Amino acid sequence: MKQWLIAGTLVLAGIAGSVALAKDSAAGSLAPNQCFRIHDIQNTVQVSQTRLNILTNDHRYIRLDTTGRCFNPPFSDYFVIQERGSDWVCSPVDVDISAGPAGFKTPCIVAKLAQMSAAEVSAIPKKEKP
Repeated sequence: MKQWLIAGTLVLAGIAGSVALAKDSAAGSLAPNQCFRIHDIQNTVQVSQTRLNILTNDHRYIRLDTTGRCFNPPFSDYFVIQERGSDWVCSPVDVDISAGPAGFKTPCIVAKLAQMSAAEVSAIPKKEKP
């Protein structure tokens, strides 16, 4: 009886953890009408070790934030963004990005995607604008 109680508790804890993870990943996602296709990326600028600014073909600016260091100073590393199944990007898990010098690419974990408002875009310094 005690084993069933422990197993039931572990299952409930796992479900609660999955729900919390789903809420966290949705928080860093784009709204459904803000999704974009990887092949619609027109230009990018590595802003910092953890941030990439993206310009899409339809003139939208997307901010991509990573967990931990992804890009090395002077932020001119080559990076690769690959499709994960579909080429639509709506949430951090849709982006498979790796960066680093040629031959030494390291996978990066995308934490958050956000479409920038007109005010945010106008406040971007010229060197950080894709």
